[in-house]
Amino acid sequence: MTQADSEMQSIEIEGLSYHIRSFGFFRLVLVTDVPKTPEDIIQMVGFRFIKQYGEVLMDWDSNLSIFAPFQDTIREIIQTETSTDESKSIMPSKRLSTGEIFQLPSRLQKTALALVSLEQGTVNEISEESGEKKHVVRRNLNSLHEMGFIGKKQKKRAITYFCSI
Repeated sequence: MTQADSEMQSIEIEGLSYHIRSFGFFRLVLVTDVPKTPEDIIQMVGFRFIKQYGEVLMDWDSNLSIFAPFQDTIREIIQTETSTDESKSIMPSKRLSTGEIFQLPSRLQKTALALVSLEQGTVNEISEESGEKKHVVRRNLNSLHEMGFIGKKQKKRAITYFCSI
């Protein structure tokens, strides 16, 4: 992560592609050997990193070792995003990207951010993540579903909501 200003989205140097995305005051640089931008991975890594280390970054003393535990999170995200999950075969019709979230009505934004952060979850989990009451989350999830931003799947009695980022 860097605090430098940059409008660049990606650059290719000696067979490696550097994909750059903004997350608030910080930039995430993902280096791959694939020229196509892996948006899902960039978004999820960025959201999770800021969630976990956002406060630490404000007073960061340049000690990289504090970020070492995040390597497991990166591996988990990459494994999840690069494998096929048959239960998500009916995907939402629209992607829930950072830009899209901030264009949503303000009443839906907390719920959408919580769902993106979790990747998938029940009303209870999303309510806990967002800090919103369950009835508000349920109403917002139904709105997001009708708008095509999220999907839902039912296993036994539990409904799990998910998004395509």
